[in-house]
Amino acid sequence: MSFYALYYMSIIFLLSIDYFFKNIKFFFYIALSLVIVISGTRYATGYDFYNYHFFYITYENNINEPLFNLSLYVLNIFSSDSQLMFFLYSFFTIIFVYIAIKKYTKYVKTSFLIYLLIPGLYLNTFSIVRQGIAESILFLAFFYFIYKKNYKSFFVLSCIAFLFHYPVIIAVSIIIIFYPLFKKQFSTTAYMIMIIISILLYKINIATILLGLAVGKYAAYLDMIYPVSITKLIISNCFVIGLILFKKRFVRSTEDNFLLNIVFIGTIMINIFADFTPVTRLSYYFLIFQIILVPKLIYSFKSNNNKFLFLVLFVFYYSAMFSNALITDMSQEGDSNMVPYKSYFFKD
Repeated sequence: MSFYALYYMSIIFLLSIDYFFKNIKFFFYIALSLVIVISGTRYATGYDFYNYHFFYITYENNINEPLFNLSLYVLNIFSSDSQLMFFLYSFFTIIFVYIAIKKYTKYVKTSFLIYLLIPGLYLNTFSIVRQGIAESILFLAFFYFIYKKNYKSFFVLSCIAFLFHYPVIIAVSIIIIFYPLFKKQFSTTAYMIMIIISILLYKINIATILLGLAVGKYAAYLDMIYPVSITKLIISNCFVIGLILFKKRFVRSTEDNFLLNIVFIGTIMINIFADFTPVTRLSYYFLIFQIILVPKLIYSFKSNNNKFLFLVLFVFYYSAMFSNALITDMSQEGDSNMVPYKSYFFKD
C-alpha cells in the first residue's frame, strides 16, 4: 500500500508544480506519462489480470466483443507477450479520458486527479480492461451528444465503445430514452424523494427479486450478489446530496444540469442494486461525470481560501475512498490483487 501512497503523492506534487507554471505543461505531461506507465506495466495486479492474459494467448477462440478480439489478433502479430495489450489499453484509456476532460472543462488538472482517485474509475481499469476503454470512449462520446449536438460523432464513438464492451448499450439507451428527464431541473425535495425510494427498493431486495424471475443463464447472476457496507451507501448518498444542495453554485447551464442528473442516476443505480456487482460497475458510466462537476463546485467560490478548503476536503474524501478500496482488496484472497502492486520490469 505504501507504493500507492508514494505514487499518488508524486502525481499531486507534479500537478501542483504545473499549477505554478501555467504556460508550461511539461509537469502535467510527466504526470500523465507516469500514470500510463504505472498502469500499463502492472504485472499480476488486478483480479482479472490472468483472465485477460488467457484471452490474449487464446485469442483465436475468444467469444468476447469483436473489437477487443480484433485488437488481440493484431497485437499477437507483433508479440506473444500479453503485456503489450495491458500497456496499449492503459495508454488509450488514459488518453481518451484526458482528451474528454479537456473538452468538458478548463479545470483539467483537478478533474484528472479526481479521476485517478475514484477507485471505480482508474483503479478498476487494472482489472476490467474492456469496460475501462469503453468507459473512456463513451465519456468522450457524451460530450458531442450533450454539448455539441453532434449526433454523428456520438453515434460513431458509442458504437466503438459498444464493440469493446456490450453493456455500453444500456448506458446509451438510458440517456437517450430519458433524455427529456435528464434536461429537467428538479427541486431538492424531488431529488430526496427519489433517493428515499431507491433505498427502499434496495431494502426489499429488488435485485434478488428481479433476478429470481430470470430463467436460463441469467439466473446464474444470483451468484454475483454480495452484501455491501451500509456505510458505503450512506457516504455515496451524502456526496450526491451535497452536490444537490450546492447546485446553484455550479449549475450554470442546461449542460451542467444534465451532468448533475447523470451522476444522480448513477447513485440511484448503486442504491437499488448495491449488492449486485454487474450493475454497480455499470453505474460508473454515469458516475464518471462527477470529475467534471466537482471542480466546477470547487472553483465556483470567489475566495481563494474557500477554493483551497473545498479542494482539500474533496481530495481527502476521494483519498479515503481510494484507501478503503485498497484495504478491502488486501483482505481478499487471491494471487492478483491490487496490493501489492507488481511491475512487469521486476516480475522475477
